[in-house]
Parts: sequence; C-alpha cells; structure tokens
Amino acid sequence: VMLVFWNKDVGVNNPGDVATSSELKELLSDACQDEAPKKRGLNFRSLGAGKHKEKPGRRRNIVFDEEAIDLFLKARPSRSHYMKIDRFHDGSVALVGDAAAGMNSLLGQGCASGLNSAKALADSFLDEEATDISSALASYTKRAIPEAHAITDLNLVAAIFRSGPFTKLLMASLSLKSKIRGKLLFRRLHEVDVPYSQLLKENRLMVALGKRSWKRDRELFVRSK
Repeated sequence: VMLVFWNKDVGVNNPGDVATSSELKELLSDACQDEAPKKRGLNFRSLGAGKHKEKPGRRRNIVFDEEAIDLFLKARPSRSHYMKIDRFHDGSVALVGDAAAGMNSLLGQGCASGLNSAKALADSFLDEEATDISSALASYTKRAIPEAHAITDLNLVAAIFRSGPFTKLLMASLSLKSKIRGKLLFRRLHEVDVPYSQLLKENRLMVALGKRSWKRDRELFVRSK
C-alpha cells in the first residue's frame, strides 16, 4: 500500500517529488518488482516480492490505465471532518466498527474497537429490557455513544504527528508525565479491560493539543481550495 499526498499548495510533498504521469508510473512499476530499487529518497517494500519471482534481472511489465493516472494527478484533497453522532441505528440496521466510529491506524485499535462495538450490540440483545429489535438497538446506541465519542476524540492525537516541533515537544512532555504516572496512552491502549472513555479522561490535554493541530491542518486545506 502506498500513501500519496497530492497537493503542494499546503506544503505536503508528493513521494519522491513525483509530478508527472510518467514519474508516477515509474514509481509504481519499481514498487512491483521483486527487488524494489531505492531511489528518489524512498525506501519501500517491494509489492512484487513473493513466491513467484521472475528471472534475475527481468522486470515485470506493468500496464496502467492512463485515464486513471491522469485523474489521480489532477485530483485535489478533500476536507477532513470531525463529527460525532448520537444515534447508531435506524430501523433494524445498526452501525458497528468503523461504520460507527473509525479508529485511526496510528492507534492500532481498528480490530479491537470493532469487536468492542460488536460485543455492545450482542449485549444489547441480551438485555432484559430488550423486548424487540427496536428496543435492543436503542439500547445499543445508548451503550455505544460513550466509547464511539471517545474514539473520535482519541483519533485527534494523530494530528500532532503532522504538526510543528513545538507541538511535538509538548506532546513528548505530556507523554513523559503520563509514563511516570503509569498511564502512557500507547501502552494503555493494549490493556483490553480499559474502556476508550477512560483513556480519553486520562489524556484530555493531549487530545486538546491534537484538536488544535487538526484545526490548523483543516484551515490550510480550506484555504487551498
């Protein structure tokens, strides 16, 4: 998987300074060989490495959709949104996992948060007050809100890693303080018996710092439109 940022207006460089369709095709072709060369300052794992290797020195010929390449190069980034919802069901349909509250990959909790919401849904159907699907799903929404909202807030921490050195220094200071108290966020995330709402309470200042960084990022994208 290759993550590509495609907008120089906001100071985010494309990988390897790729600017043309031929440069993009060359970059992707290199990544699909058995031994991806290190060039343009990039160091990525070969996408083509596997059981079926070609003869030494032989390159795979990758065919690209020229129209798709051109559209990709012309595309501009969309705004990011920060949103909390207060209902996770409609009729007989319920939202669980990423559909309810997506977890940022930086936190490494995507599967865990999905299982957490699935358990909340199952528990709601076992609730004594759940007499039918509608009441069970209403109970699920009530159970899901605290954790889903906490996940949305915790995701903001990721924005700090795209911020300037001063903000990162503040984060390091907060992390050191949390570590001394035995409540370091990235360690506590792996403690399965600790709710995300509890982690949010323990990291309010870091989340506030992340939200500030996120707002600055979003303002840059908005102004670039």
